[in-house]
Amino acid sequence: MKRLNKSITPAVLRIIFPLIFLAISLQDVSGQYQDFRSWWSGKISYELSDELEGSLDLGQRFRSNSLVYDKSLITAGLEYEIIKDLKIEGGYRYVILKDERLNWATSYRVHGDVTYDIDIDPVTIQLRERLQYGFDELNTLGAYSSNKLVNRNRLKVEYDVFSSPLTLFGSGELFADLNEQSPYLPSAIRFEAGAEVMLSFSADLEFSYMIDHELNDSNPLTAHVFIVGFSYKL
Repeated sequence: MKRLNKSITPAVLRIIFPLIFLAISLQDVSGQYQDFRSWWSGKISYELSDELEGSLDLGQRFRSNSLVYDKSLITAGLEYEIIKDLKIEGGYRYVILKDERLNWATSYRVHGDVTYDIDIDPVTIQLRERLQYGFDELNTLGAYSSNKLVNRNRLKVEYDVFSSPLTLFGSGELFADLNEQSPYLPSAIRFEAGAEVMLSFSADLEFSYMIDHELNDSNPLTAHVFIVGFSYKL
């Protein structure tokens, strides 16, 4: 984490607080039903070279006021830095879940990212473009009509607190389901605000609050999500 100038703090707060306000205000936006959920994750990463990094992320999610098992996630990824501040990433996810009838099921997902960081000390602005493809069975990978292709655009703002191991962040992310007849209408929007604590040079702990709101749906869900993540670099 960078050690930064306190004088920039008011400007940073003017960026982060609107994101928090928008996230909180979404609970009043014509949602048909709401839920409180929690997501827990642990990530291990390893630098294969100066430009290439591999990672393995294990996640657990709960729904229905965070009392009911939702899904378990195993995600493997590779990230490559093309030039300074510009990275591409590919990932594969295996999901174990319970459907609406509480039956066990599995699904899979592949994704590709392009990420660009803009450093304006003490702020980092990150732009990420993601394309992901989800499918229920390995033998349906090519059955486009029965699977789900989603485009995701995220803007994230980070602020490293001067002389401390703390980083504050806020983000907004827009989803578009490309399988729909109108593929460029947003299908969901997320706002997230939280903090990351550097426990050591190798370990970080992150906690945040997210509003995940479905759009252009006859019965949209607004999910309030508490997120805790631990990451460790080998």
